[in-house]
Amino acid sequence: MWTIYTFGNGDVLTQILLGIRIMMTTGRFESLMELALLVFAMFGLVYFVFNRRFLVPLVVGAFFILFVSVRITVDVSVEDQVNPDVPDQIVNSVPLAIALPAYLSGQVGYYTTQLVEASFPMPVQYTQGQASFNRPLFDLQKVLNARLQDSDLARNTDSYFMMCVFRE
Repeated sequence: MWTIYTFGNGDVLTQILLGIRIMMTTGRFESLMELALLVFAMFGLVYFVFNRRFLVPLVVGAFFILFVSVRITVDVSVEDQVNPDVPDQIVNSVPLAIALPAYLSGQVGYYTTQLVEASFPMPVQYTQGQASFNRPLFDLQKVLNARLQDSDLARNTDSYFMMCVFRE
């Protein structure tokens, strides 16, 4: 089982992986892949007729695309490092073409974050779990997404945008 480390939105990534698994491992997508193999085979035949040379890389590439994207599957565990409310979730039979890049990027991000946390001292208020380095980023995102209620600041900001930024 491969572990994909996320830094927020682990539940969303799990749902995306479930959707891709359903799409790529059901009969309809496999029949599309078989159609693509048929097109590759016909193109290879036409290429052979006109050039008198068999195109081996095309055939090997076609079978590689089919088996990597549909046939070879792995089990994946998604662990959210920032939000402790999201439990670790397991997705079975994720195609290798999708799971491998997600696994590699999750591992690189996780170990890079561990190195940064070990190298630079962090304030205690930003330490949470194993991903304290990314906590200030999420706090900043919350501040930027905050809504201003009707106040002088909100009115002044609106008038500034209307008079200075978006002048008619």
